[in-house]
Amino acid sequence: MFYLKTFNNSISIGEKIFAYVSVIVCVFLAIYVSINTGKALFAPSASNPEIVFPFCQGNYQKMVYTNTTYFNQKRALFGY
Repeated sequence: MFYLKTFNNSISIGEKIFAYVSVIVCVFLAIYVSINTGKALFAPSASNPEIVFPFCQGNYQKMVYTNTTYFNQKRALFGY
């Protein structure tokens, strides 16, 4: 925008068209991303309450991946 305001009289018509199209595309994408982010932020879809870690792999979304000794102390002592 600064470039267009400053050098409007000295740039070619092709350069002006490209600059205006670029600005319009950027504004459109900014509005699109803002709307979709707002939907996810202010009106989230109903999620499964069992999923505690949604960004993990499917096998580990409901339970954190830990060492097996956390669940069975005998494995730590005797290795079975």
